[in-house]
Amino acid sequence: MTSRRQLSKKSTRYLTLTAQIMFLLLLITTSPLASEEISISYDFGYPDIVSTNIGKAGAVRVTIDGTTLSGQPGAPLLPVAQARILLPPESMVKNIEIVTADKVSLGTGYILQPAGVPFKLSEPGSAQPPVADMEIYSSDKLFPGRFYDQVTIQEFRGY
Repeated sequence: MTSRRQLSKKSTRYLTLTAQIMFLLLLITTSPLASEEISISYDFGYPDIVSTNIGKAGAVRVTIDGTTLSGQPGAPLLPVAQARILLPPESMVKNIEIVTADKVSLGTGYILQPAGVPFKLSEPGSAQPPVADMEIYSSDKLFPGRFYDQVTIQEFRGY
């Protein structure tokens, strides 16, 4: 017959070993894997070009399904898509890579509609027609010169 003291020692060893294994499992499951990569694809349709009488004379507005138009006042109003991506806990964004399709020419001679200055809807008389920023519109450089802006990374309840 086994004494209570021997059972107590065996139980203590078993509980200690169980606690150590559970702690290791907890560490393994909560530590982010260095090789883990998240890949997300977005597909956009062909752009539509619509003539408009807003802003510069002969300006056009470019729209793409699944996007909204956005721009700083005076800069070209461009279609943009916002991405909200939930990352696993304790992970970090190390790199954003944009892979584009082949360029497609939409033609030449287009002047994109400039974005206007925001105004209060309760004061419609304060609305001003958009005025193009000539530093941007007279430049030979591509605008905006980048494919994305990383605006913010936020956390909520550990995610």
